[in-house]
Amino acid sequence: MKAKTQDKVFKGIMLFCTVLVLSLLFLILGFVLIKGIGLIDMHFLTGDFDAKTVYVDLQNVDGLNIEVAPIEYDTKDYLKITSVESGSSVLTGISNGESFPLKKGDILRRIEDKNTVGMTVDEFNSLDSQLSGSIRLKVTRPGEGIFPLIINTLSIIGLSLLIALPVSLFSAIYLAEYAKKGKLLDLIRFTTSALSGIPSIVFGLFGMLAFVTTLKLGFSMLSGALTLSIVLLPTLISQSEEAVRRVPLTFREGSFALGATKLQTIFKVILPNALSGIVVGVLLSVGRIVAESAALVLTAGTVALIPNTVFESASTLTVKAYTVAKETGDIALACAMGIVTIVLIIVVNSAVGIIRKFDKMSKFK
Repeated sequence: MKAKTQDKVFKGIMLFCTVLVLSLLFLILGFVLIKGIGLIDMHFLTGDFDAKTVYVDLQNVDGLNIEVAPIEYDTKDYLKITSVESGSSVLTGISNGESFPLKKGDILRRIEDKNTVGMTVDEFNSLDSQLSGSIRLKVTRPGEGIFPLIINTLSIIGLSLLIALPVSLFSAIYLAEYAKKGKLLDLIRFTTSALSGIPSIVFGLFGMLAFVTTLKLGFSMLSGALTLSIVLLPTLISQSEEAVRRVPLTFREGSFALGATKLQTIFKVILPNALSGIVVGVLLSVGRIVAESAALVLTAGTVALIPNTVFESASTLTVKAYTVAKETGDIALACAMGIVTIVLIIVVNSAVGIIRKFDKMSKFK
């Protein structure tokens, strides 16, 4: 009777803990969704983060052939473009010698010498009918879009893996195929495991000292990628080594029996059969990069623009979400970025699950 009572008590405790964890997770996700979902639209996903105000020159104007609507921007009432007709002269706009076609969502702030503050739609239509020849517009393209942040995140993912994957793969092959069992091998594995537990801020401080300051790379995408490549090494090495070790011994023996060398066996037999496990490690690393912020704040910087080279500063989604919440207190915008980040991580984790499900080495467990 006492044993049954204890069993029920512990079962109740375990159920309570499970419900508590799930409730907290749903509470967090619900908070982020409720706060940020209203900001997510096509402009949010495809627009620039920073607003851009430029002068646009138009030639051969015979009316702008656009529709506008009032909008409050920067505490004043302006006119926002709601549609652009095909063949409109605004599609051939030039700003600073470069093509700058106007589009839906752009804000008209000045038309020639006419300020649009407080201008009604009827007043605009009347003015539009008189426009001809060459004219100049002052236009603001609103920000709070995350397209540059998405591109920067994907770029840092690619650059970090380009640096870390070859190093980790060769290290994993050595540990699995060449290293002899002993204290040295145990020490290497212990060190690798220990590195995976170090807070990312420590890696960020090292990256700032080594890459930003000592190598004089500055706050740049390259500094961030080099730092993240170190962060990823423990995960990539352990996953790759495990994938290589899972290839059955009979595969190796069969290759040697056919006269293949050790190196040929590794590249033609072991690695192809370990590929799915290695890809899982890569995807787990991608998830780590997407979620990373501390190391990148100290190395890649917080500029929300697509850099022209890897030597320029570039902010990722999580970094900008942190700076927005900290510097401006705009929790809704930070949550909207968080939703996109969560979706990316869910996609990556789903891909990991699919690959593991179809892993041809799983039947040899």
